[in-house]
Amino acid sequence: TWTEDGPFEHEGPDYPLRYVNIWPRPYQQPHPPVWTSGSHIESAEWAADRDHTFATFLNPYDLVETLVGAYKRRAAEWGRPEPGSPGAGARSLNSSSMYSAHMSGGSI
Repeated sequence: TWTEDGPFEHEGPDYPLRYVNIWPRPYQQPHPPVWTSGSHIESAEWAADRDHTFATFLNPYDLVETLVGAYKRRAAEWGRPEPGSPGAGARSLNSSSMYSAHMSGGSI
């Protein structure tokens, strides 16, 4: 609904809505930045499929490395620039473990 103009119908389990119009429309196009967190490969791939920022917290470094790799591979399959690089827009990766690795001189 954020990416389409005009009203739409919604048949919810409790209320049928025949005329729904999102107003005001989001300033950011095609939609506001969306962050998705997770600790499974499927979560990282799901976020990359939707061009969301992916975050993972309080996970061991080897799992974070696996999740980051899955996210980057899926983003590359869509032809998107690597997260955090010029041209990637708001899409990025975020992890407390990644920050710790960076501060200690490690790499992802």
